[in-house]
Amino acid sequence: MIIMDSRERVYATFRGEEVDRLAYVDFFWPETVERWEREGLPRGAFLQDYFGMDIYHFGIDISPRYEPILIERTDKFDIVRDSFGVKVKMWRGRSGTPHPVDAPVKTLEDFKELIEPLLDPELPFRISSSRYPFRGDIERAIRKFQERFFVFGSILGPFEYARHILGESVDKILVYFYKDPEMVGYIFRTLGRFLSS
Repeated sequence: MIIMDSRERVYATFRGEEVDRLAYVDFFWPETVERWEREGLPRGAFLQDYFGMDIYHFGIDISPRYEPILIERTDKFDIVRDSFGVKVKMWRGRSGTPHPVDAPVKTLEDFKELIEPLLDPELPFRISSSRYPFRGDIERAIRKFQERFFVFGSILGPFEYARHILGESVDKILVYFYKDPEMVGYIFRTLGRFLSS
């Protein structure tokens, strides 16, 4: 069997072809990396190289870009209004998935007022914009990482985006499909157009 580089391995996987080994990528909580460093991982190691990963992803901020606001702080938790406008409860001093407390979108009018105007792919702070001032930096970074990895941009899909701004768990958002299909349809179509631009 031929030894493949990371890009060949991922492309062959997508085409359903035989590969020399499974393509690998993983993501670690900061606390995990800190523990590994205490146990001997070289401090500041580039984990994709260190663990022989095949994929490098750029996280792309597709949120409405609201300025996060700290609303309340306790000894264990922070209550924050995040960049999507969702009020979330999150651990202080440790990683974890934030728990939604209050959603910005409860009606179609909320979505049209609070979210939709900020979903313009041509706003200059969005990397999709022809006016984005640092496009050259992104292109150079991607080319450089492509020398060693398969590179992709990571974004939320329409379902996860809608679930977050509605501030609901998966089971509860399904109720919206039944109770207000017009609202859900409009939100999904709007998010789909934005996310595919």
